[in-house]
Amino acid sequence: TVTSDCLDLPSEGPNVMSVSAVGPSGIKADYSNYGVTEITVAAPGGYFRDFLGTKQFRSGLNEVWAPYPEVVAAANGDINRGGGVPSNEFVVRSCTKDLGCAYYQGIQGTSMAAPHVTGVAALVIGALGGDADPVQVRAIIEASAADHPCPVPAMVDYTLVGRPASWNATCAGTPTLNNFYGNGLVDAAAAVDAAGGS
Repeated sequence: TVTSDCLDLPSEGPNVMSVSAVGPSGIKADYSNYGVTEITVAAPGGYFRDFLGTKQFRSGLNEVWAPYPEVVAAANGDINRGGGVPSNEFVVRSCTKDLGCAYYQGIQGTSMAAPHVTGVAALVIGALGGDADPVQVRAIIEASAADHPCPVPAMVDYTLVGRPASWNATCAGTPTLNNFYGNGLVDAAAAVDAAGGS
């Protein structure tokens, strides 16, 4: 018998929102968590294997770009030690005459999706005046999320992108609430508007 006596933390903790990750096409990433009562909303998390059958498949364009310390990039062999030139498409640099160069790495994960939702929560809190009830913030994020229906067919075969069959997943639910995207894709502008901000 399953009861709430033993919570699965942190996802079942009070005021916690569980986030699934989508790639740039909007499809649930193969690595992402999912479940009917598990997902609050979905957000961009990057998905290296997105756009199967196109030039963008297995491309850095499918990733989320995050700051990459130069010393770490050099130690990992991702930039040339002499000139700082990136050695692969998953590292880019941006240089200015005054500030020098900054590096960014294309990465993916629900750890990339969750900060998107955290940022929206911060915007909602700000729009509410800076002191907001977590229940209200969650309700606004859920209600303002963009509906995202299940894919057709509902069963996503991740073996096509090189994953084992155990990774295959079937989407169930409605466009407004399903096990892949929860209440839908997080929408910052709609959430701030719903909170009375601009």
